[in-house]
Amino acid sequence: MVYIDYDFYSEYYGETLPSEETDRIFKIASEIIDILTGYKIRRIGFDKLDSFTREQVKLAAAAEADYYGRNGDLTDSDSSDAVQMTLGKFSYMNSSGTGKKNNFPVSPVALGCLEATGLLCRRTGVM
Repeated sequence: MVYIDYDFYSEYYGETLPSEETDRIFKIASEIIDILTGYKIRRIGFDKLDSFTREQVKLAAAAEADYYGRNGDLTDSDSSDAVQMTLGKFSYMNSSGTGKKNNFPVSPVALGCLEATGLLCRRTGVM
């Protein structure tokens, strides 16, 4: 689900994104919001959220789209770069032996918007 449209975005950030890229950037920004919230919005349903939370999610998506548009593209990273992981005594590093950590860009403003909603809480209950 894409949480914002161009009208909502441009109300807060103006026309700072290239128009041919907005749909793709809004989709990626919304996916990043889903990742940050542990997909709670999709499980609950965006329309079932209270109005404050819906507005904060939209503001977070707009902030993330702006941040993503200015600070990088996920497709610029090469997924064939080295991977290193350790689990207990087991350790793995791919053949090149060097690594570059790839992170997706996260807007501090988006995190601030989501913080007030409780959607960032990762606690799990005991059943």
